[in-house]
Amino acid sequence: MLDRASVRADGGTVKVWAKYLFEQPLVLPRSNPEIRFNVYMMLSEFRCAERQANDLHADYYLGDKFVSQSPLTSGWHDVTPDSNSELVLIRACKLK
Repeated sequence: MLDRASVRADGGTVKVWAKYLFEQPLVLPRSNPEIRFNVYMMLSEFRCAERQANDLHADYYLGDKFVSQSPLTSGWHDVTPDSNSELVLIRACKLK
């Protein structure tokens, strides 16, 4: 789910928050003690013409309760075809 109000464009780059919902709680990798979440909010930026993404930040929730956050440092990478990231890229780039 794309947060349309968060879309920010700067030239060929678009920054946006996307929300991912899961029916069953997942465990945050490498969390000790174990952190469960079922909502994942990710801030990413996209280079529309190059079809590249850079993931910047993630927030994790269990229902409405905030449980963790993580700065991300993926760097620019090609968006995988037929992925959730590609859906966000397509929608965000149409809104810029």
